[in-house]
Amino acid sequence: MAEHLLAPLLEVEKTSRGSFEGWCLTGAHGRIFGGQVAAQALRAAALSVPRDRDAHSLQSCFVRPGDPALPVGYSVTTVREGRTLSTCRVDAHQASRVIFTGLVSFHLPEPGADYQDDAPEAAGPEELVESAYVPPGTNGDVRAPIEFRYVDPVATSEVPAPAEQLTWLRSRTALGEESSVHAAALTFASDLTLTRTAHMPLRRPGITRIGASLDHTMWFHRRFRADAWLLFAQRSTSYAGSRALSHGMFFDRDGVLVASASQEALIRLGT
Repeated sequence: MAEHLLAPLLEVEKTSRGSFEGWCLTGAHGRIFGGQVAAQALRAAALSVPRDRDAHSLQSCFVRPGDPALPVGYSVTTVREGRTLSTCRVDAHQASRVIFTGLVSFHLPEPGADYQDDAPEAAGPEELVESAYVPPGTNGDVRAPIEFRYVDPVATSEVPAPAEQLTWLRSRTALGEESSVHAAALTFASDLTLTRTAHMPLRRPGITRIGASLDHTMWFHRRFRADAWLLFAQRSTSYAGSRALSHGMFFDRDGVLVASASQEALIRLGT
């Protein structure tokens, strides 16, 4: 089904040198889905650097809410072009208003020593059931291209729980061979569950929670496929001043740590 295709949601059209344009889905509360803006920004940057380099980090800030009725323009500025490293600044704008800004860095892979944190113990995705969970106040169309299987069902309930969860996820459809497409896909998917981890201790009957992402950082450590199962280990370490900070690590089926993420979100409580 067309609505389950992830790859087209990540793509941008080049309109001139250093300028690209894309369309984004409605996310929560009528705003553009921020994870898609970040993913498209990464793709715009990838189309502006040598193709032999893999994205290794995205550091971004959501400046204003976006309007899904308008296209999003992406302006890419090359900050550094070295022998093995490239860095781009990407500003996303609508009607001359910047809604997102970020730095995307790329690296020509180099050989070297290797170590990582161990993957957590978890049931495999084939032992779990697919989840149709859509968080209150969000758009199910945004989640449709990603298949989710939660290790602990409490993550999708409204019962208060510790701020941690394990989630298997993958694109429902194949994403091809370009590494930056997989990096963009993982950026998109991470925004669907990471800040939700911070909501888990705050769930109370009669209490509403209205959230908005403030920033989003991704690090890509090793090559991976976002259309294969990845285990997303997530936890929130702080909630203060209505701001929550969450962290996550992505492991493949062999327990290899392929990427990490951190995100801060504004979560306001009301009745």
